[in-house]
Amino acid sequence: MGEKMAEGAALRKPRITRPALLLSALVLNAGSLQSQEPAYPHGTGPTVLIDRSHHNAGAFSQVIFEGLAPRLEEEGYRVHELTQPFDREALVDVQITIIVAPLHSRNALRSYPPTDEAQVAAASRLPTPSAFSEDEIKVLRRWVGEGGALLLVLDHFPVPGSSQDLGVAFGIEISNGFAFDGALLTEQTVAQAMADEPQVVLTRAQGGVADDPITNGRTPGERIDSFRFWTGSAFRLPPEGRSLLTFGSSFVSLLPEVAWQFSETTPREEIGGWSGGGVLQGERGRLAIFGELGIVAGPYPEGVQNLQLFMNTLHWLSGLLD
Repeated sequence: MGEKMAEGAALRKPRITRPALLLSALVLNAGSLQSQEPAYPHGTGPTVLIDRSHHNAGAFSQVIFEGLAPRLEEEGYRVHELTQPFDREALVDVQITIIVAPLHSRNALRSYPPTDEAQVAAASRLPTPSAFSEDEIKVLRRWVGEGGALLLVLDHFPVPGSSQDLGVAFGIEISNGFAFDGALLTEQTVAQAMADEPQVVLTRAQGGVADDPITNGRTPGERIDSFRFWTGSAFRLPPEGRSLLTFGSSFVSLLPEVAWQFSETTPREEIGGWSGGGVLQGERGRLAIFGELGIVAGPYPEGVQNLQLFMNTLHWLSGLLD
């Protein structure tokens, strides 16, 4: 891909019940996708390896896996899970690897919802060490360079910090914060604006969703015109990358020391023009990265196209979209 391409977590505030709905949402929303023939006949598609060895997606990792795997199998993919560190042997005969919300053990909660706010504060705060060892990063970098296809799904702080070292290996700069539209902060304090897990929508009409084979899909029914963020994260792709979801000039990344603890003095950085979803394509391998866990986990209100974008991306990683 060129040199530049070179068990629990506080993914949401404790009082938010969204994680408990993930499994049912994934199953229910699968039926909302464009009805069509599977990408591959059953059991004949590429082998997909889902990482579950890095405290992925919090204590509801099992929920995501149980909802995600059947959907991929319906499309003909052959799905396996990884329960050990990445090494070359683990990636033999694997075409696509999916890593969802990886975390270092320091930032992992053991239950969801967490038992108390002190538990959240202890885990969901700086520092956020890498979820991956140096050897694992080298293995993944080499595997993609040799033709592998990697999908990395992040979320808000502290998840991005756990993947910053992996991002650097591919020339990607990841902001370890909460991506948010700064224009919404003009009429209320930061704490007020972030109190109820705010949502922002990027649209094709406003330039937030790119015109790309992935967002256009294989059929008109797969076309993506909008994508919803629940305070995910932002990153900056290397020059050869293609941004599928791009933040407008008013967007900022809020950088708290502890997740969900905001004030007027919370540091922030401008992320206008940064990506919330993008891809890199080398001579052989492919990489896709998204800053919002909501691309694989609902619930999705009517008209939200996040899950369809996920499936389109899998089809691109498989070589069905070019």
